[in-house]
Amino acid sequence: MVSIAFPAFNYENAYIGTLEVQINNREITIIINSKNQAKFDRRVPVSPLGTYSVRIDVDAIRSLLGSNTAWQSQGFPIIFTLNGNYGRITRSRITIALLTGIALSPSANDQNLWLLMGYSQARDRQDGNWVDKTTCHGDPCKLYFFIIIDDQVHQAIENARSNAGCGNNCTFRIKVNAPGNVDAGNARLYLFSLRRVQAFLRSYSIIADISDSNLISYMSNTLDLSLTEGDVETAYIGSQIVAKGMSINVNTGKQRSMYFISPVVIPYPMNVPGQNSSVSLPLDRVLRTAVFELALKDFNWDKAVKLIDWLWSKHRDSVFKLLLSKPVVDSLIVLALGGYRYVRGLYALESSVLMELYGNRIITYSPSIGKIARAYYRVRNNVAADVLDVVKDLLVELSDGELKNSDLNNLQSDEVKRLLSVFALIYGLHGISHLLMKALTILTGLTDYGERIEVSVDTNSLRSNGFNTLIDALERVGGNGELVHEGLYSIKTGEYFEPRVYLFSRLPFSFSTYRDILARNINGGKTLNIDLLRDSLTKLLVRDGDDSCERRWRVERTLLMPHRQALMSDQRLSMADNLIGTSLGQMFRPPRSIFRFVYEYHLVYDILDNVVGVSSSQNRAARRDFWKRLNTHVQYIWPYHLPQCVDGCYGCVLIERGVRVNTCELTPLAQELRISKWAALCLLKYAGLIDFPWVDCDL
Repeated sequence: MVSIAFPAFNYENAYIGTLEVQINNREITIIINSKNQAKFDRRVPVSPLGTYSVRIDVDAIRSLLGSNTAWQSQGFPIIFTLNGNYGRITRSRITIALLTGIALSPSANDQNLWLLMGYSQARDRQDGNWVDKTTCHGDPCKLYFFIIIDDQVHQAIENARSNAGCGNNCTFRIKVNAPGNVDAGNARLYLFSLRRVQAFLRSYSIIADISDSNLISYMSNTLDLSLTEGDVETAYIGSQIVAKGMSINVNTGKQRSMYFISPVVIPYPMNVPGQNSSVSLPLDRVLRTAVFELALKDFNWDKAVKLIDWLWSKHRDSVFKLLLSKPVVDSLIVLALGGYRYVRGLYALESSVLMELYGNRIITYSPSIGKIARAYYRVRNNVAADVLDVVKDLLVELSDGELKNSDLNNLQSDEVKRLLSVFALIYGLHGISHLLMKALTILTGLTDYGERIEVSVDTNSLRSNGFNTLIDALERVGGNGELVHEGLYSIKTGEYFEPRVYLFSRLPFSFSTYRDILARNINGGKTLNIDLLRDSLTKLLVRDGDDSCERRWRVERTLLMPHRQALMSDQRLSMADNLIGTSLGQMFRPPRSIFRFVYEYHLVYDILDNVVGVSSSQNRAARRDFWKRLNTHVQYIWPYHLPQCVDGCYGCVLIERGVRVNTCELTPLAQELRISKWAALCLLKYAGLIDFPWVDCDL
């Protein structure tokens, strides 16, 4: 059985209508018409807040579409939702429209299903002027669209491209003639087999009514850790869809392996019931549950800068990863230019959507794999450089020439380090959060958690020392604590430093379980048994007296050795092995999930040029043959040179996502980009929760 997910954030109705494909010169227009609400006998639930969605069986939809008279013979029946005010583009008043639907030929069954998805920009520059490209009710907006189609609809789009005579140079327009009235010109369309598509549930949790009556705590000079009860409400917004494998770009006809990550699809695991059955509507959950709070005490700017200095000295890959974040880039632009300026190339690193719920402003980000891979590949031979020089080179490289070195003269090392230290704190606290989840799972067997990170930053001392531009940068990305990035972390400026993690169970009435295991009686009162947590953290992080991640990599290399040695008898594969090892030694090492794209997009061409020769008509066949052979065996080569854990892996701070357990709200890739194992270990040592010889930071 195949089911689809309709997002339900701030939409009121589902509509049924037609999808038509038309040709106008060299432009292909996909027109969606509807004036009719879809009728499901109340089987498409709508929340008053609109914060959940519903999964609908494809066979049921095909039956519904086939029996409905609203569609016309020249089009295909479609059921869809349209939200003309899903959120807005960050730092802009331009709204985001979201269209999701399913269009099927009712006469055909057992066809392949595809996901047609893409986006259109709100505005673009033409001849030096801004021109509206997408409008909603006549006002500029940005459109995301996700439409499940079958083979017949797919073929209609391909036929239109062929009949238009535009080959791989077609332009596309999406027009929605329904409540919301969207006209999106120059849209980018992608097509994926539905088998290659995953949706990742993301939620935003609000912690309220924390009780002090049952407070159990542990305190030291550097750490406050407490367990108590609280009310937690979870609303499902900001989820993401990831399509991977071979995609077909219908703008160009080219196929390539890629990720398409969108911040706008929200699945909810529910099927529309049959005609003679009923189900209760899903509700936004409000739980009375256990809440852990961890706060680092006596923290200040000197300690924060020591953290970034230690990371740069011993684990530079951790620092480079911080620079691949839109909030960090936003802040650096303020530092460099004395105020915010939009720099197109830099912001292609991540797209972002700003939503509001209960007065909270929540930003979700979608990283660009291509841009991030390019950052790792292009900013090479800088591994030994000063952090300030690396920052400048990265900004110049990724801005596509819009920024020059002269634009960055205002950047000062002290300011850059302080700024990066705030995000190193956030990424480290994210790692601590995950390690605590795993440690608590070892102790209790309970597995479903949520998390929130809050970092209060001392800006009073910055002001007295003349760091006014840095204050502006922090306030821009912090919003005085009112901006919740990724639904995960917030930054608040004020009088003091206070790094803090909230960790809460998603299992109702679980407080007593944690209390019974973790509390111990001392002098007639209850305190947290910190030794139990220390022992659990040691089990996670230590293997045979060594760093467990390093131990796993040594075991992996031993297992790879026989196959790798056999491959090295081939002179060309041996040359490729040397080139991969040399390249990784010259660059900031990316996580393996990113290196796959660095290899595919960039490094493989270096290898072909050096091993076979620069591409020419004479060696085209030889390059193709070696390319195929290399791609078959490279999986046994690059893991020998690149650790499993560059700055965090699933053995330590990363968390697998399961069918029922969605502990970390981020997608696997975003999780890896937003967490730091080494910052976490340094902060855990500061808190007195670990003491390992390979964690030699001293804050």
